[in-house]
Amino acid sequence: MRNIYDNIPGELKKINNWVCWDSKKVPINPKNGQYAKSNDPSTWADYKTAVETSKRFKGIGFMLGNTDYVAIDIDDLENNKEVAREFVDNLKSYTEYSPSKNGIHIWIKGKVDINKYRKDKVEMYDHTSPRYLTFTGNKIGEHTEINTNVTDDLMKLYKKYIDIEPKKTNVIQMPSKSLELSEREIIDAIQKSNQASKFDSLYSGSWETYYSSQSEADLALSNMLAFWTAKDYQKMDTIFRNSGLMREKWDEKRKDGTYGSIILSKAINDTRDVYTPKDTYCISVDQSQPITPQFGSNSVQAIGRAYHKQTSEGPSMISTFIIELKEIIKDDLDGEFYYRANFISQDYKEELIFKAKEMNNKNDFMSLLQHPSFSFSGSLNDLQEIKKILSNQPYETVRGVSFIGFHEIDKKRVFITQDKAINSDFKEITGITVNESEQVVNSDILKQEEITKKELELLAKHLFKFNDLDITASLISILPVFMLKPLLFPKGIKTPHLVIYGEAGAGKSQTIESILLPFYSLDKENILSCSNVTQFSLLKSLSNTNALPVILDEYKPSFLAEHQVRLISDNLRNTYDCHNATRGTKNQKVVSYPMVSPVVLIGEEGQEETAIKERSVILNFNKRSRIGKEEHFKFLKGHPGLLKKLGRSILSKIIKADVDKLIERRTDLLDGYLSKDITEDRVQENIGNMLLGFDLVIDVFRDLGLNFEKLTDTKILDVISSINKNLFREVLDENKTTKSVIDNTVELFSSMADIGLIHYNYEFTIVNDNELAFHMPSLYPKLTKFIREYNISTEVLTSQNQFTRQLRSAEYFKEYKAVKFDGKSKRSFVLDTEALKKINIDIEGIKNKVTERV
Repeated sequence: MRNIYDNIPGELKKINNWVCWDSKKVPINPKNGQYAKSNDPSTWADYKTAVETSKRFKGIGFMLGNTDYVAIDIDDLENNKEVAREFVDNLKSYTEYSPSKNGIHIWIKGKVDINKYRKDKVEMYDHTSPRYLTFTGNKIGEHTEINTNVTDDLMKLYKKYIDIEPKKTNVIQMPSKSLELSEREIIDAIQKSNQASKFDSLYSGSWETYYSSQSEADLALSNMLAFWTAKDYQKMDTIFRNSGLMREKWDEKRKDGTYGSIILSKAINDTRDVYTPKDTYCISVDQSQPITPQFGSNSVQAIGRAYHKQTSEGPSMISTFIIELKEIIKDDLDGEFYYRANFISQDYKEELIFKAKEMNNKNDFMSLLQHPSFSFSGSLNDLQEIKKILSNQPYETVRGVSFIGFHEIDKKRVFITQDKAINSDFKEITGITVNESEQVVNSDILKQEEITKKELELLAKHLFKFNDLDITASLISILPVFMLKPLLFPKGIKTPHLVIYGEAGAGKSQTIESILLPFYSLDKENILSCSNVTQFSLLKSLSNTNALPVILDEYKPSFLAEHQVRLISDNLRNTYDCHNATRGTKNQKVVSYPMVSPVVLIGEEGQEETAIKERSVILNFNKRSRIGKEEHFKFLKGHPGLLKKLGRSILSKIIKADVDKLIERRTDLLDGYLSKDITEDRVQENIGNMLLGFDLVIDVFRDLGLNFEKLTDTKILDVISSINKNLFREVLDENKTTKSVIDNTVELFSSMADIGLIHYNYEFTIVNDNELAFHMPSLYPKLTKFIREYNISTEVLTSQNQFTRQLRSAEYFKEYKAVKFDGKSKRSFVLDTEALKKINIDIEGIKNKVTERV
């Protein structure tokens, strides 16, 4: 950076306040390479000398000394960008990066009235604090000179970030962080501590009571100062020079510096813990009682990065960490209070979220301390004292919700993700968070910008072309439907799931990863494998979002355990109806989980269960349908940002939507565009949702003044037709209604005949050419064996009595009567084969066997 020192303002270069600095950031006298003193201008030099000498050291610095300059030092830019920007924008003065590039230094000129120099990562210094600041010349922004007319603006920022008005509270508080204090305030702080007596003796020069030599006393006082000044070399040196121990020997030269610099460096190197302002210990007291230090009881205070228990012999360390309380969360799901807190040791920091009551049991608290840097040897009483410390720290109290998506807060619709919440006015709101102990689904959708006109023009030509229109129309249309679920369900309108099946290599998973995930700003970690799910993992996932889908991949019933297939099936029903599931806790409390998530199910095998089919939109992927469309899929895969922005645009429309108007619009779409072939109620409802979802996509085009059909090269009526056609084929099997469990069982009887498991004139026979008779006592036991041995996933009634009772109500049932089976009379259930044919019940297997016998 030496080649950019020319950026440093010229007026500073004219002042002989320059020093160098070494690897420990200790100031160096450029004239002789010895340590420089903040209160001795003879150890400073001119700018040119400092630059030349700095070639042997780390860099150059400027002693504030007796000048009118004010220096602002802001550290940890990564987490303080907005604070830094506020200072830079308001002060409009010379600014440069610190040596680490993770901080900035701003310089102004003028008289200011400050008595505190630091708060958190913001520091401010003038001539009242003997100090130097490094210079790099690595300038930021357009301002090359030092501003002399911004002291009023600076004082406003000073009061906002450093001289913060403390809350009035009836507490005794341990001293503030030393780096925020002047040398005089540091001395006052020490004199209020349990080291006061010894410090007063050493500071006054009376060392004989404690040590056999003054050199030992010099080091002892320096060790104290290292702790209380947070190892601030300059403040240590200033305080020592004003003490009764100061003598000429302090500045005597040694091989490695002066005697004093060697003593201070040793103290700095030997000191592990330092005093920090957030480590305050507060004890509530009665105003009528005198405020006195609580050193003789089970009181606890934070010293450095450890808690210490006060004893008659002084502080005794009981932990290797301190706790910074950030939030208290009241959880909606279990009604518990949670702490979000930083656990900080000497070398490690970790954020933990835990139940507040875990601080009421030492064993529970110890179980939180997983990292080897954290240990605790105190008692339960000590834990309660630490709770007092936490109670006096600044923290937020927030409401913890159990799922991301839509909530109602203060009678306003709010959409919340794991790190942000906005209301229907698109204003970010605070005081609400998703409890991380329950968090499974993560989305960055609120971090996205809405799509622009130019971006939608790029996206549109590929949006419905990456596969057959039956698939693309249904997939793109259902994406907004999932977001609508929490708005429509209270009005009695249920949201279908999405089931994607097809041969290996047909592009199922790629489509999910390249189109569906970006639309919701989800990542691959949100995909669950069906082979790994348990009741609890499904329960947590399916109750963790009400507007974004939970994705279940690798659905292969023939490879899954029977209980897993049933588990997935049951939960698909529960989430469609938004049922509550309950789970007991170890303390015998029952927690209720709202099963509200939309679901996407992906696998190579289709869904045969009627109840699930009619609650779903089903897409059948195959390799042929992708041929000739590769360039469109490649574009979508390579531009996830466009899909993220489209998803954000549609979410914005839904956040502010009038639900009653949405429902009215949906009704009009159903009345105008529902296929007459579809008469099943649930499937009609699904069509209505899909049409509304598609219309919301068109809205984005309309709002940007774009022509949907022209840009997508797709007719609106063709999309609507494809939506109807796909559900008619995949859900209804090209029937007007779905097949019942009785219909499916009759078809299974035909399959059993086809493979020779049941036989003509034994378990079934034909009567009068158009009547099919089943002898249930000999047939039904073979059905359960067939299902078990062939791993049939079709839903059936395992009870013969239940089946025959419901069979009597079927439109193709004729009568229950005696029928001749190869000359033997058996009472049988007789079905009308013409009625079976009319509603597409497949009995080809039975017909083939009858034909063979004839």
